[in-house]
Amino acid sequence: MNKKDFIDLVSEKTNLTKKDVKLVIDTFLDGVCDCLASGDKVVLSNFGVLDVNKVATRDIFSPYDGKTLKAVESFRIHFRSSDYLKDKVKNGTVPLS
Repeated sequence: MNKKDFIDLVSEKTNLTKKDVKLVIDTFLDGVCDCLASGDKVVLSNFGVLDVNKVATRDIFSPYDGKTLKAVESFRIHFRSSDYLKDKVKNGTVPLS
């Protein structure tokens, strides 16, 4: 399911216009991105938790030339699903695609 399909689904279930649903979803996603960018974690009840983990600078070995290189500091975005979501998927009430 892509964003357009999700907008169509929410629009049908709520009887709101697709334009209004798109605005709400875009605002929600912008808010999630802003929270993660500021270092906060996002907790969505019955869905999961999104958070950012920083990966420190480290030395890595280059087998190409035998030199040690510095890997720059980076980050990873992690998602931990809730038990509720895991149970829904496990019991087949959420279709797997």
